[in-house]
Amino acid sequence: MEITYSKLRHQVLVQASGRHIHLTEESFKRLFPTEYKYGLFTLKPLVIDGEYATNLHVEAMKDGKRMLFTVMYPLRSYDQIEWSETDARYFKKPAVLRHSGDLKDAPFITVRGDSIQDSTAVRAIIAEPHIHIDANHPLVEGLTDKGGHLTFIGEKGLMELSNIGIKVNSLPESGAVFHIDTDTYNGLHNTLGEYTLYMTLESGYKDMRTCLEASLAIGQAPQETEQLENLVLH
Repeated sequence: MEITYSKLRHQVLVQASGRHIHLTEESFKRLFPTEYKYGLFTLKPLVIDGEYATNLHVEAMKDGKRMLFTVMYPLRSYDQIEWSETDARYFKKPAVLRHSGDLKDAPFITVRGDSIQDSTAVRAIIAEPHIHIDANHPLVEGLTDKGGHLTFIGEKGLMELSNIGIKVNSLPESGAVFHIDTDTYNGLHNTLGEYTLYMTLESGYKDMRTCLEASLAIGQAPQETEQLENLVLH
């Protein structure tokens, strides 16, 4: 059977997803009662339109040391901490790798906000690598949420990631951004050296795949997409 691959070239912004927490309105109100009542918090826009990091943090204590998690906005329908495997080991908790919202059997971490009297237990996950892609990006049409596969090829070695999540959002200049946890980001940056990102995303078309080939440029804004030739495999 003949399978056609549509090949595009695009630079993808890669970001390390630091420690943060998503809260429900109920949890936000309990942990930050004054800030909730009077709106005493600021919002820092993120790359994804409508997503923000606040100036608020919750803290979790371990052996007399505290670990801070940035509170994200807008509020969600579930509480969720996102951290790294290193953080999980420090707290002697299972390192659970999941897509956002999949919290079954994830470990609980007790956190406090500004309210000294109140704390809440929140499940913690290591977020699966995922790409946010603008609704007007050339690759969006026909994409499904079944995930993709990444191969990082560098001067010093090779690293592969699978089960990549795909989220269609609103991004500046119809771009795309790839989010990974801090351990994975540091591993790529420190171990592989110069490397190229190859991403394969399933499309909704039968016997078709969409291939995103991108030069990884950490910290740089996405570049224009360039249409390359189609590849036909028999």
